[in-house]
Amino acid sequence: MGSQRNGFKKETFILSVDVGTTSIRCHVYDKEAKIRGSCATKVVLLYPEVGHVEMDPDALWKGFIDVVKGAVQDAGVQMRQIEALGISTQRGTFTTWDKKTGVPFHNFISWQDQRAADLVKSWNRSCTMKAIHGVMKVVYFLTRQKRSLAASLIVFSTQHVTFRLVWVLTHYKQVRQAVAEGNCFFGTIDTWLLFKLTKGHVHATDFSNASSTGIFDSYQMCWSGFLCSLVSLPLSIFPTVENTGHDFGSTDVSIFGVSIPIMSVMADQQAAMFGECCFDVGDVKITMGTGTFMDINTGSKPHTSVAGLYPLVGWKIGPEVVYLAEGNAADTGTAIKWAQELELFSDVQETSAMAYSVSDADGVCFVPSFSGLQAPLNDPKACASLMGLKPSTTKSHLVRAILESVAFRNKQLYETMLRETHIPVTRVRVDGGVSANDFVMQLTADLFGRKVARPQHHEMSCLGAAFVAGLGVGFWRTREELKKLQSTDEVFLPKGSSKEGAGGSLNREYIPVLQSWERALRRSMNWGTENRTFQTKGGKGKNVITMASTEDKAVTGRTCQLDSIYNRGPGAAGSQPAADEISVMQQSIILILLFYGFLFLVTCRLTMWVLLTLGDYVREVQDRNPHQDIMTQAGGRDRDCPQEVLLGGTRRQRKLAKLQEVPRFLLRPLRHQLGYSEARATENRQE
Repeated sequence: MGSQRNGFKKETFILSVDVGTTSIRCHVYDKEAKIRGSCATKVVLLYPEVGHVEMDPDALWKGFIDVVKGAVQDAGVQMRQIEALGISTQRGTFTTWDKKTGVPFHNFISWQDQRAADLVKSWNRSCTMKAIHGVMKVVYFLTRQKRSLAASLIVFSTQHVTFRLVWVLTHYKQVRQAVAEGNCFFGTIDTWLLFKLTKGHVHATDFSNASSTGIFDSYQMCWSGFLCSLVSLPLSIFPTVENTGHDFGSTDVSIFGVSIPIMSVMADQQAAMFGECCFDVGDVKITMGTGTFMDINTGSKPHTSVAGLYPLVGWKIGPEVVYLAEGNAADTGTAIKWAQELELFSDVQETSAMAYSVSDADGVCFVPSFSGLQAPLNDPKACASLMGLKPSTTKSHLVRAILESVAFRNKQLYETMLRETHIPVTRVRVDGGVSANDFVMQLTADLFGRKVARPQHHEMSCLGAAFVAGLGVGFWRTREELKKLQSTDEVFLPKGSSKEGAGGSLNREYIPVLQSWERALRRSMNWGTENRTFQTKGGKGKNVITMASTEDKAVTGRTCQLDSIYNRGPGAAGSQPAADEISVMQQSIILILLFYGFLFLVTCRLTMWVLLTLGDYVREVQDRNPHQDIMTQAGGRDRDCPQEVLLGGTRRQRKLAKLQEVPRFLLRPLRHQLGYSEARATENRQE
């Protein structure tokens, strides 16, 4: 494709940058969507305190500039040949900065950060949340809207921006002062990069990134004023939300030497979905990188979940809005990197062969929950664990157990998605660095009981952002053209399947392994150290040391959720409430208030029904006798209703006589409702 932009008539290209959790990558794409040049650099994560995960904004900016220049140089082209720039970024990582100077008030706070865990926990157990849940249950009972049911079950998470931002406003005085002065901007990585690339002229984000913060209302397509008022977040600091395919402005000439149009900004998982060309309802994309993210295209309406799937905006291009339902597991790549640091293997490419070198994991189970467990169990206190170790356990057994856990979590998310959305799955495509592992891919196909496809290139986030940017400048014309550009897939079929169909069910040989892994999973849940204390019990001539914990058996209803995936009925029984649970007195008060609130609503509905029914009856009588006033008809029996009417008469006269028994104070409001007035009543009596 030729272009005369900037006076240059040679072949042009699309530039795309993906800012991930572990690296920043940039690719230069040609008309055939082939990579002509690439460059990457590592992202250095900072751990200033336990549970804190941060990124240096200056280092991130330098890395972004370096990979762009490096990719263009690697492609052997000039900056003037770049037709457009697309940006894909990790989600939920944010900072705040001075509106005038552009200087950040603090480091980027990563989506993996746990500093707000206690704040999230206290809010989820607060009377406010319990009251909201109760009210929403009543609303659901009255309206039967599934959105109300989902609201009655919703809980906050540390992965969402909400309470990490609340934590920032609480602990950083300079941020509070800047907010008070109207001099504070908030933004995720995409917003901050736009601000820097345009020299402060653009403070914006797109719908895919905004919907991933937890502060955005995907139903109303705007920042949630209710949530912001509930947790005291100022709406003034949030960026403008634009379409995913939008002209966000151009890079300042001083940065790359030329002005490059920024034509797309996307969240990484939504960009990967677009890069996989999952444009149809029922298309499923699984990205296995630092975490596992499973998304299904739900079409033009957001999915309302009751089990932890999150409704997201996939993209908004022109008037079209595509929604996704997403579940995630946070520690996929993290677990493999941890195993490498323990020197279980030297090269990640060895892991698949190591797993295949043994017939099973020798009873070893690994739970990949360094950052807690997400959907469908939603337990932020779950811990990572290795169980079932024996003297015969080898490195290969450990590696196989770790890789199996990745596929088992995929199975959990997949079953939850099927059960929640009731959308027939059309195809499953897998990308991300971990998808290069053949053992994980084959086991995932076996557990799903259907084929899964892996593209030739695993970095779909970059390609998705490039596709949207290219469509915006006419580099590519239609989505059908994009589908033809997809690379050749490698297909993994479930064992025992001879054709590339969708069918199949869970291979029975994996059921005992899954059951063992689930037991390990249950024992890893609700792992809290704050309440674990050693107690000494007096005995005869000796002391017995026991460890007491209020959370050891707190598996509760989540165990039933886990067991229901494989239709085996409930698992372990529930436990006694933890010491920091809401008190029994508070629970009783809340239940009493909810009960009386429910009675009040029911009474109001019944009263309105009675009044409306009575109004219809009065209107019917008035229509049959328009020259007689309603109040007169119901006023006095002796004057308006002779005794012979009460004893006999027509059916209409008997109804009129019964109406006389209705008290005047009930009929008086109906006069205004039915449009009657005293003047009209007087006129009727005169007639």
